[in-house]
Amino acid sequence: MVRKSVAETAPRSWKVGADWLEIVQQGQTYTIPLAKLSEVRLRYEPGRFATNRCTVDIITNTGWTAQIDNQHWADVADFEDRSFSYRLLVEALLARLARANPSARLVTGQGAMLWASMAFVLLMVAVLFFVVLAIGGPIVAMLKLVVLLFFVPTMVRYVRANRRRIQPISDAPPDGVLPRIQSVTTSASQSPN
Repeated sequence: MVRKSVAETAPRSWKVGADWLEIVQQGQTYTIPLAKLSEVRLRYEPGRFATNRCTVDIITNTGWTAQIDNQHWADVADFEDRSFSYRLLVEALLARLARANPSARLVTGQGAMLWASMAFVLLMVAVLFFVVLAIGGPIVAMLKLVVLLFFVPTMVRYVRANRRRIQPISDAPPDGVLPRIQSVTTSASQSPN
C-alpha cells in the first residue's frame, strides 16, 4: 500500500492475479484483465527526497492509465522506500502480462520533450555559472558547482536508466528502471507491507 502525497486520504494497493490486475484507490476497486493492457512504461524518477523512486504506468487498450511507484508518502519530505514489494509486483506483472497479452509492449525511459527541456535547463545553469564567475563571484560559483557535483551520481544513473526503449513485453527490462534492493532478507525485514 502506498500514499503518493498528503492529498491522498487512503493508501493505494495493487495485486496481480493469474490474468488480472487489481487496483484499490480512494476506496474504489478496479479489476483489469491483463489481456486489456497494451503498454507498460517503466521509469526511474528520482526526486529531492525520494532518490530511489521508480514508477510504472500501466495503459489499457482504451487509453486508461494508472501509475504505481515504490515510494510511500509518510510526512513532509519523508518517503518510505517500498522497493522490495514494488519490484516483486512489477516482475510478476511483466511475467503474467507476457503470457496474457504477448502483443503488449514495454516502454522504458523518458520521451524526447523531457530530454530537450533538461538539456535547455542544463545549458542555462552552465551559462549562469559562467556569468556569476565572470562578474566576480567565484566563491558563490564554486559553492554552486560543489552542490551540482553532489548530484552527478544520481544524474548519471538517471540518464543511463531513462534512455527511451520500446521492446516486447516478454523482454527483460533494462538495468536501472527497477529499483535496487539490498537483499531479499534485508529488504523483506524492512518492507512495511
